[in-house]
Amino acid sequence: MSDKDAINILLIDDDIDDVRVLQRLLLRMPQQYNVDHGSTLGEGLQLTSTSQYQVIFTDLGLPDATGLEAITALNQACPDAAVIAHTGLNEEPLRIEALSQGAVDFLSKQDLSAISLKRCISENLHRSQLQENIRCLYRAMREKKEMVEAQAAKLTEQARELEEKNQNLKKLCDSAQKFINNVSHEFRTPLCVVKQYSSLIADAVVGPVNDEQTRMLRVIEDRVDDLNNMVDDMLDINRHEAGLLAAARKQCHATEIIERVLPVLQQRASLRDIRLDTEFDPSLPAIFCDPEKVTRTLINLAVNAIKFSPPNSTVRIQVTSEPTKNQIRISIQDQGEGIPADQQKQIFKRFRRLNEPRESSTIGFGLGLNIAEELVELNLGSMALQSTVGEGSTFSFTVPFQDAAEILKRHIQHSTAASGPTYFPISVVRISNPNATFDGEQHESEEIQAFLNNLLFSRDLLLPFPPNEWLVFLATNSQGVEGFAKRLNKQTETANRNRPIGKLPALQLEPIGTFDAVSQAKRLYDLIPVEAHVQ
Repeated sequence: MSDKDAINILLIDDDIDDVRVLQRLLLRMPQQYNVDHGSTLGEGLQLTSTSQYQVIFTDLGLPDATGLEAITALNQACPDAAVIAHTGLNEEPLRIEALSQGAVDFLSKQDLSAISLKRCISENLHRSQLQENIRCLYRAMREKKEMVEAQAAKLTEQARELEEKNQNLKKLCDSAQKFINNVSHEFRTPLCVVKQYSSLIADAVVGPVNDEQTRMLRVIEDRVDDLNNMVDDMLDINRHEAGLLAAARKQCHATEIIERVLPVLQQRASLRDIRLDTEFDPSLPAIFCDPEKVTRTLINLAVNAIKFSPPNSTVRIQVTSEPTKNQIRISIQDQGEGIPADQQKQIFKRFRRLNEPRESSTIGFGLGLNIAEELVELNLGSMALQSTVGEGSTFSFTVPFQDAAEILKRHIQHSTAASGPTYFPISVVRISNPNATFDGEQHESEEIQAFLNNLLFSRDLLLPFPPNEWLVFLATNSQGVEGFAKRLNKQTETANRNRPIGKLPALQLEPIGTFDAVSQAKRLYDLIPVEAHVQ
């Protein structure tokens, strides 16, 4: 055994015979010991200043120490050593007092043997090692605590700074929103005046005009509409990025939407000598969508088709039913130049345009297709493009039927696709109108539905069920339900102050629960009866 593995022992005793007995016993043991001897406490303390000892045996009757002073002094000088009282007395009170003063053990010279000595040394070495381990753990725990407290303080400071930055960012966003709203208002006011006056002149209200003058005035109206659409695009981008571009979905009919916008589109087409055809079945199933968003999408795609089509060509608007997919498809086909395959994806990106130069009359902000695609997604549909260079392009988008189960399925798919394969909370709230009356019930129900739609954000969904019940699917956790309830109460108070025909009915709100749309989609589907259809 090497010296570095030997145990260092210090014997402090003025009786040389007792010292020799201890030394002989130690030499007989298999463990190797390095043994030093001091006759007085002073000599012992001197040795501890130059060497490190694991075990110290001290007599309690040293010439320069009174009683148990030696134990106290040695513990202070060697806090890591096992100090053992070694005396000729074998009195229990002395044993108790020695242990209370800091001795780790008490070994009587009268009971000294190789076995008792070996046991005493091994047990106390083991105890000392455990104490050292405990001290190391305590130090590590203290250091870890200090580190955690430092990190907590740092995180608290970072949270404060982040909150401050968030507040500043919110102010900037609010300022930007107000700026865009003000600018759009300032744009719309003169544009509206220009369009009204040009329309009055073109209709010969203020005097006769010839055909060429009428055509030029219609071109002015057409360009004013383009500017208005650009303003709408800018506003929608701002609302979409803020999460405020919501959809006021309800039961609609595609034929009614197309017939409303057809006159405007036919006027635009005629100004460019383009024929506009429509093809749809009047008996198409009802759809569930925000009609304003469908109208914007249709106008965007149709205007693009007209712009990029040569004179004397045809633009066709077609609506078909796809019952196996629970949707209709609205297609806009042109006979333009077509779009190369390598550019068909990039044209849907914001501020992206085709590489080919166009006439100045077709230049815009590069927002139309990007906004159209976002509007289609808000209506839980998808957009597609088929194009052949030299023959033309067909842009199409889908809108779901009014089937509630299909709508919820699409909403969950859109939500989880945006968040990825992770946890996505959806909180469900049931809203009812328990005091509904039969007289005027449908009109009141439609008004309540429009009111509730205005409370939702872009990733929320409202499904109405007759006669007076709605399910609200909020893209938030349970705490967000409280925020929705507060918005509902606040907006109800505001609406009632400004409502000329009396107050809104008192709505009953019942939270159903919060579900993970990724792992608990079936539980969400089960909330809707299979036979239920949106009304």
